[in-house]
Amino acid sequence: MIVNQMPIFIINLKHSVERKKHMQELCEKYNLNYEFIEAVDGKTLNDDEISKVYSKEKAIKKIGREMSRGEIGVLLSQKSIYQKMIDEDIEEAIIFEDDIEFDDKLIEVLDHSDRFPEYWNLVLLGHHACKSREIETGYSFWGQIEVTNKYKLARPYEIGCGAYGYILRKSAAQVLLDDLQVIVEPIDHLTGSDEKLNLYILIPVVVDIHLELSDIYHNMEDRKKLQQKKRCNNVQIKMSKKRKILILLHLDKTWEKYKRAYRNLKLTFERRRKYL
Repeated sequence: MIVNQMPIFIINLKHSVERKKHMQELCEKYNLNYEFIEAVDGKTLNDDEISKVYSKEKAIKKIGREMSRGEIGVLLSQKSIYQKMIDEDIEEAIIFEDDIEFDDKLIEVLDHSDRFPEYWNLVLLGHHACKSREIETGYSFWGQIEVTNKYKLARPYEIGCGAYGYILRKSAAQVLLDDLQVIVEPIDHLTGSDEKLNLYILIPVVVDIHLELSDIYHNMEDRKKLQQKKRCNNVQIKMSKKRKILILLHLDKTWEKYKRAYRNLKLTFERRRKYL
């Protein structure tokens, strides 16, 4: 599969000019085939429009709360792309939100997408655990597939939140369209669940939220806190690696002690045999 032939659909609100410029520059830098899809602004929808696509009662039953208009707008935006894939017979596509970032690592993965398993129909390129954006999605160690020597595909054992960057096939688009006949849960609950999809997540991620452009972090203080936590996580990873090395060294030393004790015992036994 040639990456620059795979269509990329970028969801963008009409007034989000800065984000659009950011995504244009990013895609053109890597010679990607992209198209902007005008997002549905849930805040502008009236009650009649909401009631036609959304069930408050079913949402409360499904997720224990009402959904926000923003969440409904996101789902309608994504739904329009799924419908486009069906109508135009698009076999595979990448979907991006406009507040993300990526680099040549994404290209490296996409250039080796022929190594994806035959039966996949949705791959999350960016994701995190739903309980926190700072925790990676839990995944199974069984059935992992090596894409490159740096990246692998794995099956998540929990919902993977990451509708801001993923690849899907037309078969997945149809499944998601069927689920969106009535909106009852956020987009991540659909794209991040393997209940109906042949879902994989990429480890490690190659698409991330852009801290300066995203609405998730409303002020610089929030962004600083997140960056600090990321630095702490990196330190913890380094420390855990160091701890593993120390444990292995300790085991090596223990093994050496055991071998010396065994040799001494063997020599003692052999000496004693001479006098028996």
